[in-house]
Amino acid sequence: MVRTPSGDVEIFWGKNFRKKESLMVSFVVSLLLALLVAAESYSFGQHRSIWSRSCKETVAKLVSCIIGATSLPGISYGIGAMSELKDQPMVLQDIVFNVNNVEQEIKLFQETFQDTCALLHSEINQKENYVSSTIGFGPDTYKIVKSFIPGVSSFSENGAHATLTFHSPIASSSDEGELKVLYEKGNGLQHVKIGTEVLRLSKSLANGANIKYAYGWVDLDTANEVPLQIVVGVAKDPLMLATIKVSNLQQSKDFFVDKLGMQVLPYPLARTPGSEFEQPAPPGAVYVSYGADTLGLLLVAQPKNSAPIQVGSQLEAFKIVVDDKAEESALPEVTRAMFQDGKMRSTTVKSPDGYPFLLQPYSEFERTARTSSIRSR
Repeated sequence: MVRTPSGDVEIFWGKNFRKKESLMVSFVVSLLLALLVAAESYSFGQHRSIWSRSCKETVAKLVSCIIGATSLPGISYGIGAMSELKDQPMVLQDIVFNVNNVEQEIKLFQETFQDTCALLHSEINQKENYVSSTIGFGPDTYKIVKSFIPGVSSFSENGAHATLTFHSPIASSSDEGELKVLYEKGNGLQHVKIGTEVLRLSKSLANGANIKYAYGWVDLDTANEVPLQIVVGVAKDPLMLATIKVSNLQQSKDFFVDKLGMQVLPYPLARTPGSEFEQPAPPGAVYVSYGADTLGLLLVAQPKNSAPIQVGSQLEAFKIVVDDKAEESALPEVTRAMFQDGKMRSTTVKSPDGYPFLLQPYSEFERTARTSSIRSR
């Protein structure tokens, strides 16, 4: 079941499945189910269990494949093959933070959310002297994961998961002890919201977290002061959104919608509307994203007479993946800066309040994306 931007609920067949096609597939599925029943009857009447078992397994697999196919999009003209990205040439994929201890941060996430959160990939950038590690609640590839079985596997075993990336400086041989860099937290990013069914706050505390609020939902800073808001609930992707303050709500909304191509969508929830265990969106706040069930931004107006917004150096960038097979004319205005000598290259742009957005070509992203389940050994 998927809730669309208009508020309608679509069940089973996917977002753009036409009525005529759904009726046809319903007929085919019904026919195969009838064959399955016939095979069972034949087995009971004729006692040919080997033939019946083989027939039933074949028909069951066919039914599973058809059901899976109907829940997925057809030939996609969006970025990747996932249903939530079908019509989207751009996706808010990742939030990059500068921290002093990557290993400590990874351990906190893995132990707080148990086996639902995993290290997807890690690399050392010798040129710029830092280590980079990316975590997520499932593979970040936009392709269908080969081990994923529609109707059987959980969504966490498939692709299109948002991620968090942590950069940490590498101490040189001449440094004494651990290298420490003072990263400014700033006052712009309020928190990254995570909706999870698995939570162990004792592990957060054991790994250096500072819990600031824990009634209903949990507000905490990690050991490296990355702000999180955790809700015990159900979300298709636990990494739901990032809340940021903006000095001019209308100006920021226009930037994200008109120049970055996002949409204004309903505020995503991990629990039922009105639950006292989930903080509602502040009055007047605007939620923007590239589609339902993908990572988005909640824009909250900075109160008047408040201190100017400071993004700080802890937040490295919000990363947006852009389909480099899309026509330039089909992409929003701000992506035009990516085209150089006929090719699309990574580019950083800033919002009116100075939030950095790294625009990365899809082909470049896909070279490092994880393509196997986080439970694969």
